[in-house]
Amino acid sequence: MKKIILLFICLFSLFSNFSFSQSGWILNTIGYPYDYFTVVYFSNVNSGIVISGYAFSGYNGRLYKTINGGISWTYNNWNYPDLYYNSYFFNDSNFVLVGNRGLGFGLAVIYTNNIRKNILIPPVNGYMTEFVSTDWINSNTGYISGYDFGAGGGRGRVLKTTNNGDNWVDIYSTISSSVYNVKFFNENTGYITPDGLFSKTTNAGISWFQISTVGTSYDLNIITKDTFYICSYNGNVKISVDSGYTWLLRPVGYNVRFTSIRFINSKTGWACGDSGNIFRTDNAGINWQKQNSGTKALLRTISIIDQNNLWIGCDSGKILKTTNGGITFINYNENQISNSFMLFQNYPNPFNSTSKIKYQLKTENINKKFSVKIIVYDILGKEIIILVNDKKLPGIYEVNFNSNKLSSGIYFYALFADELKVDTKKLILLK
Repeated sequence: MKKIILLFICLFSLFSNFSFSQSGWILNTIGYPYDYFTVVYFSNVNSGIVISGYAFSGYNGRLYKTINGGISWTYNNWNYPDLYYNSYFFNDSNFVLVGNRGLGFGLAVIYTNNIRKNILIPPVNGYMTEFVSTDWINSNTGYISGYDFGAGGGRGRVLKTTNNGDNWVDIYSTISSSVYNVKFFNENTGYITPDGLFSKTTNAGISWFQISTVGTSYDLNIITKDTFYICSYNGNVKISVDSGYTWLLRPVGYNVRFTSIRFINSKTGWACGDSGNIFRTDNAGINWQKQNSGTKALLRTISIIDQNNLWIGCDSGKILKTTNGGITFINYNENQISNSFMLFQNYPNPFNSTSKIKYQLKTENINKKFSVKIIVYDILGKEIIILVNDKKLPGIYEVNFNSNKLSSGIYFYALFADELKVDTKKLILLK
């Protein structure tokens, strides 16, 4: 018995000197290659719904259900040639889907106690209508947004119902490529993103006024009455802490087209998009950690149960699950953690024209090269200059930051070293 205990102690001591990694996301294939999972909803860690809605010849959408956390799934074929883009769930028996039905009608599907009601809305300008966003105040009052396709261009639209979808009224229409997002904070206060603008209503959609410009925005997440997030292309995420009047750019540092962004509170959130890219932040987007999805598929939508349990709907019949917030655990010893990457405070700081920025890369493999970037941002999060963009061997490096073309103020500089760590520090320019 003593020999067995001694053996376990020796093994533990031996393996504790090595690094182990565990992917934070689990990839499962639950559907067909032509299942594009655009809708994911989980009411708890066990019960969830995943919906595919990619319509083409010979294929109709499916609804997949699980009651055991994704261990097994049942599915229902839908005999409708529908394409679903967005959803709103009251619960797993009462929800709304929006999209379009072929060439012509825009689509809103309303489930009430699992009874389906199809609402087809014709275009008012052109030959096809497509709805891409929906939000609801209660089971009667809801909003959908999207656009009409026409031979002479598109027209963005926002519609409202007050009787569970039986009747709809156009409450916003403009020559625009699309109204990608419609979100209501309460019955009177709502927001839309028509053609790169950010507009607001305070009277339930009777009238709208522009409050800012945000550029193309694929997803909008309202966290509190003050804190909003928007994601788009080129790895761009923007945050507003004043209800959409001003926006700060919080880029992830990678060229990604984001399709979905979700925050569980004002600081912790995830963004996902093309080529299997997932990013997480715990400080309101100042720093982003790239997570390992295990796929190159397009990731379409995020569903958050709590800070540990999330699901992501993907293309090609795939779905991602995490039970630890997507974190990949790498168990280094204490010295490795503290010394692998270090970004030092610039010197001098504050500075007048030129300052030195030092950083350290360390690993036991002296021949390993890191992909290193150092980027300087202004106080609004706009990228000012890339100081370093190179492959580097382990060592201590120093770079000069020349601020001759910049005005006095607060700036930030960030270190990107592969996907293992990102650090950010503040510098102050005084002229």
